[in-house]
Amino acid sequence: MLSRLVPDIARTADLIAEISAATSEQRTGADQIGEAMVQLDQVVQKNAAASEEMTAAALILKDEAVMLRETIQRFKIRD
Repeated sequence: MLSRLVPDIARTADLIAEISAATSEQRTGADQIGEAMVQLDQVVQKNAAASEEMTAAALILKDEAVMLRETIQRFKIRD
């Protein structure tokens, strides 16, 4: 009777080893996803900061363009 159980026990041990390996692979994959999420968050934050800087620069350029237009309007060009 025990001789008939040995293959089943061996198969169970193999299945447990496969489950353990799969769990390890999933943990590694989850860690990689976590790292990727951190990197994405950093990129999003950098992009947001760059966007704010570009908005500020655009507003400054707009104000300077208005001042330049007002300055140029003071000059009269003869035909």
